[in-house]
Amino acid sequence: MKGASTGLLGDLASQFAVLSLVAFGGANAVIPEMHREAVGLNHWMSDAEFANLFAIAQAAPGPNFLISTLIGWKAAGIAGALVGGGLALGGGAIGAAVGDGLAGSQTIAAIARQPEIEAKARQYFFLTVGLVEAMYFINLLFMVVFVYVFAAKSVA
Repeated sequence: MKGASTGLLGDLASQFAVLSLVAFGGANAVIPEMHREAVGLNHWMSDAEFANLFAIAQAAPGPNFLISTLIGWKAAGIAGALVGGGLALGGGAIGAAVGDGLAGSQTIAAIARQPEIEAKARQYFFLTVGLVEAMYFINLLFMVVFVYVFAAKSVA
């Protein structure tokens, strides 16, 4: 594992900022690009290490973007985990906000077309928003747990 430096953290930040914004709908679409950046271009880890981190991220419940926390940790320690996970969460929050707005506008449109379905449409809207926002907080929780575990490992 490399030591955290401003240049390395900046590289991590720029990589994950861009990927978090283009990964609308899930991290699986950008896993190949994460691999190319982390293994091929920046040499932060080997293929086997990337595969192991991917397996850990897949085994944990919640969104697949937990791998960004793990890649950040492998590349730059605790600071890298916070940068990778934080930027993934930031992009996820933007995506959740857009999704909530789209769901809200469609709910309003549906109620305007058919006022008799207002109660059911509101119920579905709040269920949708709750599920979208829950995924964000599940990812936040696991990022914090991973960072805590990494911090404990680095002290021991």
